[in-house]
Amino acid sequence: MPVYSVPRTGLPPLRFEGELLAEANDAPAVTHPERKDSKRPWRAWAHLHWNNVSVYQTRGGSYVVAIAYRNIFRAEQGRDDAYVCANSAEVIAALRDHDPTRHAIPSAAARHNWSARMPAIHEGMRRRYAAQVAQVFARLGWSEEVE
Repeated sequence: MPVYSVPRTGLPPLRFEGELLAEANDAPAVTHPERKDSKRPWRAWAHLHWNNVSVYQTRGGSYVVAIAYRNIFRAEQGRDDAYVCANSAEVIAALRDHDPTRHAIPSAAARHNWSARMPAIHEGMRRRYAAQVAQVFARLGWSEEVE
């Protein structure tokens, strides 16, 4: 089994033997909005902030959920969160309870006079994150049983 080192902002990385079970990455393929040659309207920049989601299973049977927040602004730092989960229910809870917008600070938006647009940008982030989580669950083959 390969050894993984999952970064965590402000904490030591999690290091473990295991396997990557599923991941969903949402990085944009757009031109940077600060480029002078850009002709795209602001709506093309709704994808300024994104999250990458990964789920691992350790050799011991526990799970690691890694969520990386990224953005295209030089002035804003990315953030890496990781959760150690004992079972699939805890993985589901970690993904459900994570707020994909909590690290998206409005400094870049203010610099570009986008403050009024931040609610729409956050809503786009939430929709894309929900789609990523659905992709991860589909790749894991997990479902919620109902009677």
